[in-house]
Amino acid sequence: DEIDAGIGGQTAVVVGRKIANLARQRQVICVTHLPQLAAFADHHYSVRKYIEAGRTRTEVSLMGQEEQVAEIAGMFGGDTGRKTAGALARETIEASRSWKATSPVNERGGR
Repeated sequence: DEIDAGIGGQTAVVVGRKIANLARQRQVICVTHLPQLAAFADHHYSVRKYIEAGRTRTEVSLMGQEEQVAEIAGMFGGDTGRKTAGALARETIEASRSWKATSPVNERGGR
């Protein structure tokens, strides 16, 4: 819970790598507002709450690639329609995927 409280930047990348290591052997569900952490997700879900007929409802849906880019662009604080925010989101996602694909497996089963 709140693994990302009080961190950001390069520290968030390190935490993201550590979570990715854990995810090689265990299921990890991580709720975050940090784009650096979210970019390491193998699957990215959107969780939305709304009220319908006086009852609170929750909707969870698996995001596609473009939805993930838009969400991470928004997490960076950019307008999701701006090219720079989208480019930064794509670059961050690609860097995390590249790290996961090329980092060696360590003796504990992680990368």
